[in-house]
Amino acid sequence: MHSFSRLSGLCFWVLLLSACGSRNKEESLSNLPVYQTSNFQYSPGEKLEYQVNLGVIHAGNMTLEVAKDCDTVAGKICVPIHASAKTLNGIKWITKIRHDWHSWIDTSSGNSVKMLREARENGYRSREEVDFWSDSWAVIQKDLDEPTKPPIYVDRKGRQQTDFVNLIWKLRYTPFEDFQVGKLIQYSAYFDKNWHYFEVKYQGIKEIKWHGKKQSVFELVPQGTADHFLKGEEPARIYLETRNTRRLLQISLATYFGKVLVELK
Repeated sequence: MHSFSRLSGLCFWVLLLSACGSRNKEESLSNLPVYQTSNFQYSPGEKLEYQVNLGVIHAGNMTLEVAKDCDTVAGKICVPIHASAKTLNGIKWITKIRHDWHSWIDTSSGNSVKMLREARENGYRSREEVDFWSDSWAVIQKDLDEPTKPPIYVDRKGRQQTDFVNLIWKLRYTPFEDFQVGKLIQYSAYFDKNWHYFEVKYQGIKEIKWHGKKQSVFELVPQGTADHFLKGEEPARIYLETRNTRRLLQISLATYFGKVLVELK
């Protein structure tokens, strides 16, 4: 029961890359610099819906949705992006998970400006607001359930100004076609009072079957994913389409309970 709950939670985090080699520490995974890009792209109104399967069990769904219109936040023109994940009613007797992330990203720089997060995992609840202040080089995190509680101030690392949702967009538009096979790329994102670091290995262009059709994809292998629920040293694979839309088509996890597949509908 506990292991199934742990595995379910892992698969819902994987799309947001928290299960893909992150480390809750100030030091990076290696001597690699954190990858930075000003090539921020988005499609207004884009909605990507994913199905999560634990073996033959349809366990839940995830959605990434880009707003049609921009907002002005802290004097910057931002695009709002919403990410959500939830278990299906049929497995809620085992584990009940619901995550909602709202990210506002500066359209001119690709930097995160604001993030709202609400998480519900069984009896656990959390609601927080995070502001990225580029002028003061600080990140300010507030607990929305305890408004009288003093906010948390965390130093911003260098030019890094990224939350987990923004991290997905940075990954999508990394120019992997310019890299050699085997290249390691490191990313960073802020979450819950810490900077998390993510390292992926570019495995080249492959073909996969997606809804019965062959698709050309970049294969990415997250590093540092060894876990007692995951099978092997490199149990995770990310498949990102090579077309200009750069959608995440599939994410797979090899586990001792079978294959976990997150697939774009």
